[in-house]
Amino acid sequence: LSVAWNKISFSEKDLDRCLDFIKVKAKKEKKFKMHLVAAARGFLTTLDPHSSVMAKAAFEDSQREAADSSFEGIGAILTQRNEFTMVESPLEGMPAYKSGLRAGDTILKVDDNDIVGWQLTKVVNHIRGPKGTEVALTVRREGEPDSLLIKIKRAHINIKNVVSRLVPHHKDIGYLKLANAFVRTSEAEMLKALKSLQRQTVSGQLRGLIFDLRNNSGGLLDQGIKIADMFLRKGRIVTVKERGREDENHVAHSPGTFDMPLVVLVNAGSASASEIVASALQDNARALLVGDRTFGKASVQRLFQPPWRDDFYIKLTVARYYSPVGRTIQVVGVMPDFEVPPKAGGKMPLGWREENLSNYLDPIANNYESPNKGVAAIVEKCAAKRGIAEKIHAADPNPQVKYDFQLMKGADYLECLVDYRAGTTAGSRE
Repeated sequence: LSVAWNKISFSEKDLDRCLDFIKVKAKKEKKFKMHLVAAARGFLTTLDPHSSVMAKAAFEDSQREAADSSFEGIGAILTQRNEFTMVESPLEGMPAYKSGLRAGDTILKVDDNDIVGWQLTKVVNHIRGPKGTEVALTVRREGEPDSLLIKIKRAHINIKNVVSRLVPHHKDIGYLKLANAFVRTSEAEMLKALKSLQRQTVSGQLRGLIFDLRNNSGGLLDQGIKIADMFLRKGRIVTVKERGREDENHVAHSPGTFDMPLVVLVNAGSASASEIVASALQDNARALLVGDRTFGKASVQRLFQPPWRDDFYIKLTVARYYSPVGRTIQVVGVMPDFEVPPKAGGKMPLGWREENLSNYLDPIANNYESPNKGVAAIVEKCAAKRGIAEKIHAADPNPQVKYDFQLMKGADYLECLVDYRAGTTAGSRE
């Protein structure tokens, strides 16, 4: 198709004439305005999949919902790709997650309504409803020959962007999850949660921390930088390169740094700002990464307020970012130091990543080797001997609450990392 169009002269004047022609032919079409919005989105997504136009109200709603919020619905983060509504991430433990909805699913129908071409806010309003009622989603899933019908019972959804607790079976090991996105309050909420975890420990100090970035789709760049800085005393965090501007080099500062041994959980749903944090901690040999290859989005978008309107934004990709050692994870993602499937004895799931999108920015070749390679080999050998994740799973293979194998394997690796950093071979557990 593109080869054929290369031979045709098509200018802005031709585009204007096409629009005029369509207006005449579709003058009775009530939804013509939405066709114009879809055309604008389609034009921008030919540049790359992350450029778009978005209503200001929808953007502000998404920011509020990514932070703590409460509503009645199914518990999933949705996004729009051209005329399609896609599942960016089902929230763990919520009805959508329990019913089998997956990241990357394309929603075709809500109950009997064909929602292709609908605005995201309209789709969300139809999916939400009183708790206890049921909504039926017809979805298209990559790798499935036919569409799937998923019935989900709505519930009262309380979303906390930062979740923390101590890990059972592992004395004074903390768990902290940045659940949805990097929003304006993320750094402050994480600081509060970490201090609370410290107070809950027997010793008054965390022996180690598991930082969960699985299914965190990214968000504000400055929050990603600040959160990486919380765990680094020195070293580069990220470099942002924008055409026509000087490179922005962001480095760590020592005040307020948390020094405990660190494991970071990642998967295909970890994108953008999550990948900035993960690659910064890996490149600086500050943390071991556990899970699956990340999403692979190494581009930076900026919201532009059109001078002629104040009720929508134009979102454009303006820069690429590079990790501390100069690699870009565009398309290739961040590879964990330990690849661990979600289920004990299972296989890695087919993830939805940057390479599944249309018009993605090309990857830039790099030959990267994690500086954690030597430590990871020692830790893996230790965990194979002393790890308890498989034993816990074997003792109760069908628990009422889904067993988080990646988390518990991460805890095994963290115990061994704690011992390695202390120069010992014996772990402390209760």
